Amino acid sequence: MPLCVMGRETRLIAVQKIGVGKLTMRKQFKKICLNCNEPFTTIRKNQKCCSIACDRELRKEQQRQEISKIPIIQTWACGGGVQSTAIAVLITLGELPKPDYAYMVDCGYEKTKTMNYVNEITIPKLQKVGVTLNIIKGGGPIIDTNQYILIPAYGNENGNIRKYPTFCNDNWKVVPSKRWLREQGIERCDNWIGMSWDEEHRKRISPLWWIQNKYPLCDMKLTRWDCTKIIRDNGWPMAPRSSCLMCPLQDDNAWFDMKRNWKEDWERAISIEREIQKVKPNTYLHRSCKPLDEVDFKIMRTIQREILF
Repeated sequence: MPLCVMGRETRLIAVQKIGVGKLTMRKQFKKICLNCNEPFTTIRKNQKCCSIACDRELRKEQQRQEISKIPIIQTWACGGGVQSTAIAVLITLGELPKPDYAYMVDCGYEKTKTMNYVNEITIPKLQKVGVTLNIIKGGGPIIDTNQYILIPAYGNENGNIRKYPTFCNDNWKVVPSKRWLREQGIERCDNWIGMSWDEEHRKRISPLWWIQNKYPLCDMKLTRWDCTKIIRDNGWPMAPRSSCLMCPLQDDNAWFDMKRNWKEDWERAISIEREIQKVKPNTYLHRSCKPLDEVDFKIMRTIQREILF
């Protein structure tokens, strides 16, 4: 039978030998697909699946089984702010288990009051219950080699104000933390993140198979207000709101507090803004698109704001 007339249901495949004018037949094997359990025939003796799709699914399942054999390490990414401090309090009370590794990334732009609180309050209290909070060096340039601004600064182009996208967190904190975890020999971990229940919309799934993001405050349905209560009720000083000293996302209360009480941070923020403007003119750290030292900050002095900040 000519090759062009043979149908797909034919049980034997005719193959013409090179240099020989006659046809020979290749043996076919009857098998059961290891993924979908359907019968199929093939000329490949070692074929395990009926299709490429089933083969991919089988490989994924095998990978999942291999991953499940790797022990899960508990790690905690401390941010140094209110929510992270609440997690620290819950650890000292035994309401959260002690993590195998606790770490905080210092990107080099942390506010002085945040680092003072971490070094003087959080670290000593955690050490009393046998938990070591490791400080990792992170950070990087604010403007990269392609002259992209990594922080969400504000640009004013002919009266049109726009905010630059945020790249700093991934570059300055996420990447160094992943590197550090690998350096500790961690192959798979549940990574705790201090995000409260009122911020649940910010939860993210880790793109890496070996890191599973966990949100213990969300699981316990604790809001930021609950976190402040936990800190105060257990005799800890109130933690400051954490952010980089030149972060454009902070409100006027935070800017004014820095200007009034933290002169070194304030002067450094002004210096950073001026350095940015050497490369990117008409770029500002405050949403008003005015130089920091010329901004008239609008202060909100309610009881709630005083407690939270």
